[in-house]
Amino acid sequence: MNKFGTITLTALGTLGVVAGGTAIALNVPTVQEKIKEHFTEPVVEQPSEDIPVVEEPTININLGDYEFSLDEENKTATIVSYSGTDSAVLIPSTFSVDTDGAYVEGEDYTVTGIGEGAFKGNTYIESVVIPEGIVNIGNETFRNCYRLCSVSIPSTITTFGRNAFTSCYGLIDVELTEGISVLGENAFSGCGSLRNIEIPSSVTKIEQFAFSSCSSLSRVILSEGLVQINSYAFSNCTSLKSINLPNTLTTIEHNSFTRSGLESIELPNSVSTFGVNAFSYTNLESFTIPENVLSINNSILAGCENLKTVIIHSNNFYTCIYEGSTTCSNLLELDDSVQFKVLASIVDDEDNVNTYMNDSANFTRTLDDDGVYYTYTKVVS
Repeated sequence: MNKFGTITLTALGTLGVVAGGTAIALNVPTVQEKIKEHFTEPVVEQPSEDIPVVEEPTININLGDYEFSLDEENKTATIVSYSGTDSAVLIPSTFSVDTDGAYVEGEDYTVTGIGEGAFKGNTYIESVVIPEGIVNIGNETFRNCYRLCSVSIPSTITTFGRNAFTSCYGLIDVELTEGISVLGENAFSGCGSLRNIEIPSSVTKIEQFAFSSCSSLSRVILSEGLVQINSYAFSNCTSLKSINLPNTLTTIEHNSFTRSGLESIELPNSVSTFGVNAFSYTNLESFTIPENVLSINNSILAGCENLKTVIIHSNNFYTCIYEGSTTCSNLLELDDSVQFKVLASIVDDEDNVNTYMNDSANFTRTLDDDGVYYTYTKVVS
């Protein structure tokens, strides 16, 4: 249970104390009187035509375990800090302040945000319920809350700041609601107990290191609408064996899945760009390069010791291989035992494949259920 009692107006001093359960009013102006003073001062005319914009004062108050920053004009509040020792935290959605400066239940102020580092490093919290109405979770809000294992996210949340849940080692499951548009850098990095995550369709980009080193993460659902996976987003996710990518995805940045546990992956043809080391040091056994890929960096599959087959479609073979004046094996830094297969999915493509083979002597023509393949065999000198 959250404790609300003493209220402090940061800029004005203590307004009341609790003694024997009874609020004692001191002979000082009330909160409402001081707030009125802030917002009713006469406007001094400026000699210049360019009148500067004066920012409205921000008032911070302490209510029990919470410190809030008040926006008096909009009657909203942001949590600045929490100092409680409760294991189960129910964040208030609204509150009021009476004439003696004491907390009372009410709806005078609506809590809309959780500020930077508000719960950072709290070693007591095990569960948090974030109420409807809160729209953003600030940078490092729950960072290093290592006992935290359960978080309830409301549908009103739109933004997760950087490092919002970094190193919350006990966090097991998080349900991200539709409407979230930003998953900040390192949002869940180092959450070693996190097992499942579903990214809603409102998220178009997963920022760098968002789920890096989530070593127990084994199930990831990416919704249609996702366009870009940034660098190191799922790196070192050693329990992640497979992942389905949506047909809206176009870009996979460098090291996105490096040193993850991936054993299989199916890339949609919407993907057109890979970064360096995108899938390096994974457990992939086969890899098919999508038809729309226009360039391939040298190390996308470096260190994949279980890799047996790489397939590329003939309609992008010329752009990726021949035009780059490099051999297939060197381009992908493949082991000698890896087969590199060019798929001529249409019979008419066969002539084009033959034309573009700068290592044509090292290819053999084979038939498969999918069509005609040309298999590259690396010559060891």
